[in-house]
Amino acid sequence: MFIRHILKSVFSVIASFLFAGCTLGYKNDGKEVTWHSWNEGWGHTSFKVDADPKTFKALRGSYGRDSEHVFFMGGIMEGADPKTFKVLKDAYAHDNIHAYYRGGVLKGADGKSFQSLGEQYARDKSRVYLDGEEIKSADPETFEVHTHYLTEDKKDFYWLGKALNVRDKSTFTVLGDKDYSGTRWAKDRYNGYFMEDGSVIRDIDYASFHPVVEEVHLYSGCYAADKNKVYYRDKVVKGADPASFKEIDYRIGQDINGVYQEDRITQVKDYSLLKKIVRDGHMYTDNQYIYDFDFNILPDADLATFRHICNRWYRDKNHIWWNNQPLPDVVDINTFRPVWKTSVRDGRESVEEDSDYGCDKNHVYYHDSIIEGADPLSFWLVHLNDGNGWIAYDLKKIYAGKDTPAFRQYFKERYDRDFQ
Repeated sequence: MFIRHILKSVFSVIASFLFAGCTLGYKNDGKEVTWHSWNEGWGHTSFKVDADPKTFKALRGSYGRDSEHVFFMGGIMEGADPKTFKVLKDAYAHDNIHAYYRGGVLKGADGKSFQSLGEQYARDKSRVYLDGEEIKSADPETFEVHTHYLTEDKKDFYWLGKALNVRDKSTFTVLGDKDYSGTRWAKDRYNGYFMEDGSVIRDIDYASFHPVVEEVHLYSGCYAADKNKVYYRDKVVKGADPASFKEIDYRIGQDINGVYQEDRITQVKDYSLLKKIVRDGHMYTDNQYIYDFDFNILPDADLATFRHICNRWYRDKNHIWWNNQPLPDVVDINTFRPVWKTSVRDGRESVEEDSDYGCDKNHVYYHDSIIEGADPLSFWLVHLNDGNGWIAYDLKKIYAGKDTPAFRQYFKERYDRDFQ
């Protein structure tokens, strides 16, 4: 992975030198106008623009115009007026009739009163926009941009265009950097605010309300606390101790009482003792118990013999599990295996073990249930990449998926017999 990253970086540097002499954007040689672009996937591409070279002028933000038309990235913007067309900040533009964002018409916008406010915001006499989308409740006359994330009008504050329904604007405070996507929380003297989704947490203790410490900077930041309670988004984390609570993994908290997943206490007492059964698996152990992906103790699991089979399948000396669901007691542990599946593309086949179907010498299972009548010796899955998805079948019957001509042809080629 590291070498691939280095090679990609080297390629990007080389490419920047190779294409340094190429015109990116519009090129007008007096005979024709062309639009040029470049990316890592396609390299350099260009096409002729249906523009008059004598009157064409390249404008900012991939816009251009001649005496008859306005263009964006080489395409004609139907209905735009080249005589009154002006390019604004942040890919916005307008003429005397319409307003535009990245070449598209902003429906209902008034071109004459339209203006860019910076930080991807704009307004006309009736509406406010962020990234070309209307902020429904915003008042354009009093709208003010503080940062890309925080704005306000006479009625409310907004976070990335979402109204926060602030009760007391005079005491409203953002709890963190106002120009950072990772900032989640704010407060006024009555309420806390989880700004990511506009949730309101009522009746907080104003003086002590604060975001919970994240052990690692890239954790969710979805916890907050005051002297009385811990909160996950807009929910109270029942029983949590505000004084000792920390976010120790993504959406996982720990206090003196135990471990919490989002707003729910789990059966784990000390998260630092947990380790995954396999690196990319969904089961954990603290050398006393086996825990599932919700940190619930797996009943009856034998710690000494518990192991990962593959994908979502696990076993010990007494049980087979799909995720945290035990298979019926009739399962034959010694012969159990995941079902094989084949993906066919361009005449080539790839085979691997499935994460949802399993079998033993007697039965086929889907997750933790027996598929009655299915033959474990011939049960298989196939994906023909023809738009019809996976087909689960044995020599007698299709159990999931469609019976298609392509499947029947595959079946005949594989088994040298027609599917009945």
